[in-house]
Amino acid sequence: MVSVERILGYGNLPPETPVPALVKVSTKHEKHAAVEMKYEVPKDWPKEGHIEMKQLCLSYGVDANSPLTLKHITCDIPATFKV
Repeated sequence: MVSVERILGYGNLPPETPVPALVKVSTKHEKHAAVEMKYEVPKDWPKEGHIEMKQLCLSYGVDANSPLTLKHITCDIPATFKV
């Protein structure tokens, strides 16, 4: 019964506000060098679901001292491939 109550509760939540058009990209995992890039999403996006990652490094924290949990992940996921 708890799961049904949760579904009903989540169904009544107001929509989220749009995310600002800024993304942080870490290029040097040692120093957590963050670069802010502004971008605009094309009107016809996405054309296909192709995902490509090169040297991806991620951490759970937001400060420069947070340890990396994923280091130098490179992968290519073609369109229509299920993950």
